[in-house]
Amino acid sequence: MATMCRLLGVSSSGYYAWLYRPPSDRELSDEWLLSKIKAAHQASHETYDAPRILHDLREEGICVGRKRIAQAHAAGRYPGCFPAPGVQDHHQRPCGPAYRRSGGAQLHHPWPRPIVGGSAGPWPPTFAPSWCWVLSQMAPAQRRPENVICHTDHGSQYTSLAFGQRCREAGIRPSMGTVGDALDNAMCESFFATLECELLDRNKFHSHSEAKMAVFTFIEGWYNPTRRHSALDYLSPMNYERRYLQEA
Repeated sequence: MATMCRLLGVSSSGYYAWLYRPPSDRELSDEWLLSKIKAAHQASHETYDAPRILHDLREEGICVGRKRIAQAHAAGRYPGCFPAPGVQDHHQRPCGPAYRRSGGAQLHHPWPRPIVGGSAGPWPPTFAPSWCWVLSQMAPAQRRPENVICHTDHGSQYTSLAFGQRCREAGIRPSMGTVGDALDNAMCESFFATLECELLDRNKFHSHSEAKMAVFTFIEGWYNPTRRHSALDYLSPMNYERRYLQEA
């Protein structure tokens, strides 16, 4: 050891003093903070990045900076690239856009961004009319809207006569954006990217019912009530709406 200390240019007494010195207050604070950061990261199913963990800790009254959290290597989950599920039928004439920056193939309330309805099933064109009927029952039950707009892509299931007829029966106005334009469907696409990144590509499902229950649990048990959104001041959709109603 004396030879090593001499080669490194330190004294033997200084080395042994460092070796047996008790942890400093800063080291103890770092260790405690690291345990809090790991707990918050695990509570988010290992999806939260530094900004969201920062808000979690500050809600607990812990004063900490974003850079200090980032140094703990608490990385979130980020979406990759996924193929488009729809197949366009060029023989059908799509309807025009009725609402910009709306929801998509699920019922999406555009203001506080909760998912208020959804349906899962097979994906042939015959599925879309039944999906439309299911969501038409969910919308009045949860939000009681005066006007419901169903904004979709140009998939053949949405340009079919059966889907249009079901929309008319349910009092839903169909809407489609232009081809290759994602701006009018940005919120819905953002949700799908989150769902795929944080749930679907991290799990393997052995049956349709298992996948359906997992998606339901993700939306109702995590996404709506708890998951923080950067566009909502890092509050969940439910908490953001609750705060708005209290202030109003």
